[in-house]
Amino acid sequence: MYEQALHEDEIYHSRVIKDFDEFKKISDMIVANRLSDESKDVVDKIYTRGSFSKD
Repeated sequence: MYEQALHEDEIYHSRVIKDFDEFKKISDMIVANRLSDESKDVVDKIYTRGSFSKD
């Protein structure tokens, strides 16, 4: 799980990653609310309802 604001190292038995570049590198699939400029380099890994840049 990527979440830069959490202070815990684990949540629901999942490791919390605070560095998005590390998260992108180790993830096979990313579930996101929407695409962002920061995630466009891994768009093939992302599942989102905003996949087509529409809400």
